[in-house]
Amino acid sequence: MKKDIQMTDPEPDLSAAGASDADDAQLLWQATARADALLGTLGTGRPTGQELSALLDYVREVLLARITEEERAVLPALAATELAVSDVEQLRQEHLTLREDIDDLAAAAAHGAHDRDQLAALTRQLIGHLETHIRREAATLTALSGGRQAVVSNWARAQRWYPLTEGQVIDVDQLRPVQAEDAVLNRLVHL
Repeated sequence: MKKDIQMTDPEPDLSAAGASDADDAQLLWQATARADALLGTLGTGRPTGQELSALLDYVREVLLARITEEERAVLPALAATELAVSDVEQLRQEHLTLREDIDDLAAAAAHGAHDRDQLAALTRQLIGHLETHIRREAATLTALSGGRQAVVSNWARAQRWYPLTEGQVIDVDQLRPVQAEDAVLNRLVHL
């Protein structure tokens, strides 16, 4: 019996989720697409290893890179602005929550993820917390006198690189020749 546990439409409305710019929209869309694939597989009763691995790989590679970069550069820069300390602490707490969500999902995967309902709940929780964090962060950065660009760093390199090299198709036309060779070799090694 198939359970309907899809989280969102196949093409989520990123503006409704509060994504403030293309990088936020891309991050949210990529994470949500992988979560939807996992939830769809959970609903069919088929093994979830591939979809769970794809979601975990993405959030570990891209989301954790973003969180780390924000804690290294953005949050200290925000603390030096006119923002209230509570706003900066709220963003820091959300980072901790996102890390805990990723750890919980990884622990469920390590234990075989036998409880499909728990795995679905953990997946929805992670995406819900990510949407909330992106919304709050956008509102906080927009409130700055210099706007978002006053503190945003180059964390998104991993976010842009990941789909090019880890997606279903390697788009070698967007890479320099030496990068294309490395991407293709990396893909072959992981087959």
